[in-house]
Amino acid sequence: MATKKETAAAQAVENAVETVEKTEAMAEAKAEEKAEAKDDGMVTIHLFKDDDRYAAPVFVGVNGDSYLIQRGIDVKVPKAVAEVLEHSIKQDAEAARKSQAMQAVAGTQMMTI
Repeated sequence: MATKKETAAAQAVENAVETVEKTEAMAEAKAEEKAEAKDDGMVTIHLFKDDDRYAAPVFVGVNGDSYLIQRGIDVKVPKAVAEVLEHSIKQDAEAARKSQAMQAVAGTQMMTI
């Protein structure tokens, strides 16, 4: 008789563990769905602003959509727009580096002439 009670108790504990595991899995799935829903494809960016060269808003065109992004404040934009701006910054830095290198080469050539 004791073995039947022990078996029933073990079965009940096993069922309770399975139920808890299922509940945790469902809660985790719902949390993942909420996280995916929160990721609406938008990111917050902040463009530098001064009173001289960097005062005007920045135009960005992506896949036929146009964006005019205000400087000096945090702005939510699609990830593609942020990526275009990031590439632009990298390209400007690379162009400046190459320009400086070419100027250095031209300066040494002028000295040797």
